[in-house]
Amino acid sequence: MSDAEADVEGELFLIRDSGEMPEVGLHASLYWLEKDKDGPQLRLNDEQKERLVAAATARYEEIILRDLLPENRSKPHCRGLARSFCNWQRFLDFCVRWDVDLAEIRQQIKNALASRLAVMMVEGEDEAECSAVELFSFAQTLGVAMPGVFTPPAMHEHKA
Repeated sequence: MSDAEADVEGELFLIRDSGEMPEVGLHASLYWLEKDKDGPQLRLNDEQKERLVAAATARYEEIILRDLLPENRSKPHCRGLARSFCNWQRFLDFCVRWDVDLAEIRQQIKNALASRLAVMMVEGEDEAECSAVELFSFAQTLGVAMPGVFTPPAMHEHKA
């Protein structure tokens, strides 16, 4: 493995472990690899850049699912539905900026949210860790059907 490839591999690892802001990690890696006077000042090819973007995409998927999966609810690393929704919105913007096809990931997130809602219904969980409007918006962007109990009151039609 060349020094340049080793530098890219190191940055892939850093992006995958970049916390809650994968796109920030991506930009930091691109800057260090290409422009930083203390970095290797590489001329990345398209394949290398695509791998870095894929690492950020995988990190987004990981953090969104982490906060959606019912089995993670009681774990300290789980930040809840509100954080998942926030990260989903960031991910949508990221996909537009970086021309990422999110169809497969969207389906995984959709399934995870539907599963979480089903568990909430069965267990009678009424605390969604986010507002009803946020929850409805999250479900709507994914095409998840919302049982009436989750539909925010402000979104019901009132007849006189």
